[in-house]
Amino acid sequence: MLAANQWTEHRVPNGEEEQQYQPTRHPRAPKD
Repeated sequence: MLAANQWTEHRVPNGEEEQQYQPTRHPRAPKD
């Protein structure tokens, strides 16, 4: 599950950056 690990590492407090990874890794990733 490398993709899952990368998603966790890319999770940042700033929602702006998070939105860039949402459509790339998880189209419907939970914001929580």
